[in-house]
Amino acid sequence: MNTGEKTLAEMSEILEAYLIKNNYRKTPERFSILEAIYYFNKRFDAEILYIDMINKKYRVSRATIYNTLEILVACNLIVELHFNKNMAEYEHATRKGEHCHIVCLDCHEVMDINEEFPRLSAEEKQVPRFGFEIQQQVLNIFGKCMSHANGFCDKKSRDLKMPLA
Repeated sequence: MNTGEKTLAEMSEILEAYLIKNNYRKTPERFSILEAIYYFNKRFDAEILYIDMINKKYRVSRATIYNTLEILVACNLIVELHFNKNMAEYEHATRKGEHCHIVCLDCHEVMDINEEFPRLSAEEKQVPRFGFEIQQQVLNIFGKCMSHANGFCDKKSRDLKMPLA
């Protein structure tokens, strides 16, 4: 577990503060969506989330899912990822910490690499010439699966667990 991982209660407080600050309604559906997301351990898309919630007997619309995902991204509880042109995927912003994604350009398989990669120092995160402070860095590497050299790709989702350097 990362020290930056937040509890569901802490995430709910962040969401509630964001909703109040931005004059959004504090609906039970939004907090139910947050709770469902909290228990996902992998990347997910809006449709996977919707099906999961329907299967668990939550009453929630696709529109509410999409709107809530936007809010959760805005308050930095989840990260929106675009590896495939056709759909966004999401993952916890606080659970894995900064990590790397390797994406196959052919089959769009995404692998999480839980390995150290260069991080910005506190000074480097201050970018006054651009007028902002960096909050998070993401490294995405695009290439082709080694299995394509053999003429096939199994397209199975997998995580590579590498020790931290």
